[in-house]
Amino acid sequence: MKRGWKGIGMIAVAALLWSMQGVLGKANTWGSFSLVGVRAIFASFVLGCVRRDFRIPRKRADWIGGAFVALTALLFLWANNLTSAANAIILQYTMPIFVMLFGLVFLHQKPTWGEFGVSICVLAGIILCVSGSSARGNLWGDVLALLSAVSYAGVFCAGKLLGACPKDYSYLGNVCCLLCLLAIPFDADFQLERSGLLSAAAMGVMVGLGYAAFAAGMRENVQPTTAAILSNIEPVANPVWVFLFLGERPATISVAGFLMVLVTVSIYGIATNAQRRRAE
Repeated sequence: MKRGWKGIGMIAVAALLWSMQGVLGKANTWGSFSLVGVRAIFASFVLGCVRRDFRIPRKRADWIGGAFVALTALLFLWANNLTSAANAIILQYTMPIFVMLFGLVFLHQKPTWGEFGVSICVLAGIILCVSGSSARGNLWGDVLALLSAVSYAGVFCAGKLLGACPKDYSYLGNVCCLLCLLAIPFDADFQLERSGLLSAAAMGVMVGLGYAAFAAGMRENVQPTTAAILSNIEPVANPVWVFLFLGERPATISVAGFLMVLVTVSIYGIATNAQRRRAE
């Protein structure tokens, strides 16, 4: 695989792995915090194996990136408890806009009109994709979902900080999520049964492998804006897995949204790689 396509491919693989969370979560009845805590055990183990080191990173840049990884998980699950799942997904995936703002303010990278246009098209596709299950939201839940978009943008931009290693801060962020295990004694829905443990373990492995693929993609010098746009594969792939494994047929408008995102992201990926090759 040529260098340009390798980075783009790894980010796409990360998004697909993360998108499995929805279908696996349907097999689990635990509270959100308990689930994230147990999931983090397996995700941290996978990432520790990928790093070949289970020690906590010490670099300041990695702590910043790790904080963004942990905050994204916590804010999103909190938002998901307060507002509709559709609202939480739509608001979190305003993330590419915040990546562009972060890049402009902190990394001095001016986004192109093309990147801005692609982000708007992708967001429109996500809105179509989840509109079939949309429900009335909650103000505080919507605010938290929007904050999760800001922290998620930080995950992508942190890779450009001096001394930051996406593999290290992804591991650190999941280790921080182990604090959610403290919620288990207060979770009336938590039971040590086989299906719950297996689904949490599978979710953890997918999260860990997803972050490993994300780190590999960012090592190929994929720009944060490009990675953020490619990651929008995640929310539209989620209902596809649910359909394939559970037989829940998505609405026609959702399929249209999925195709809109897929085509937009594909064209953007091809154009970005071609532009990069010309620059080399």
